[in-house]
Amino acid sequence: KLGFRPYPGTLNLRIVDREDLKTVFTIRGLPALRIDAFKREGRIYGAVSCYRALIGDAIEGAIVVPERTHYGPDIVELIAPESIREKLGLKDGDKVSVEVRVDV
Repeated sequence: KLGFRPYPGTLNLRIVDREDLKTVFTIRGLPALRIDAFKREGRIYGAVSCYRALIGDAIEGAIVVPERTHYGPDIVELIAPESIREKLGLKDGDKVSVEVRVDV
């Protein structure tokens, strides 16, 4: 559905700016690409809402919002066809730009 096979795992971003947090809530209110829950190799994966995004001005990926999560509203989960951390050379605490692609 996303047009790519996600690299295993997500890159989790902590949103610290109040205005950015408002933007995250706005994004979560947009129409999303929904992926229903499924089971693979004995593991159950819950449903997620996805929003296509350009990550770090370099990677076409997506913001994923799980139906159920243990993270607070200040955490944004990103997926991509490759390791975002490796591709962008990220370390814990680095800032990353994320542009939601509503027209794609």
